[in-house]
Amino acid sequence: MKFGVVLCPHCKAARGVRLKAKTGTCSKCGKKIDLSKARIICRVKTEKELALAVMEYNIKNTDFEDIYEEDKKLIKGKDGRIVSVGQKKSYNVYDEVASVLVRIRGKDEKVIAAANELCRHQMVFTENDLFEVLKRIGIKTPEDCQKYIVKLLSENVIYEPKTGIYKCLGGN
Repeated sequence: MKFGVVLCPHCKAARGVRLKAKTGTCSKCGKKIDLSKARIICRVKTEKELALAVMEYNIKNTDFEDIYEEDKKLIKGKDGRIVSVGQKKSYNVYDEVASVLVRIRGKDEKVIAAANELCRHQMVFTENDLFEVLKRIGIKTPEDCQKYIVKLLSENVIYEPKTGIYKCLGGN
């Protein structure tokens, strides 16, 4: 068995690791995990099995919908702009994500990067979140956004832990 699923001792999120590694970084809270002290939840042979094991554990042990709604209440201002707690300066997460996409060529690659960036910023996202970013790169209709979501789901780039809530399989 080359891979395993461990829990972050700080935030309790599941993370996939190579069993030969000494440390890992939690994709949720960013803290270092000493793998020699971490409890291995399960062992798998392939990266695909690893992604599915992490996804399965997180779905069973986390209510993503509650986390998503709670996060939105904490950081979304009255005007719909995202306001980071503890900072006077506000920013729009959609503009932030779209600014990263400028360096990427090809619409399909931009859509994948948009989903990954949304997960990096918010952990989970909705179709509306993705559409707000895609509007900024030239995809103007909700129908096109829905087609991209179907494509991302079929290519196992994202999954849907709760109806209408999406998360990236890449561990973001």
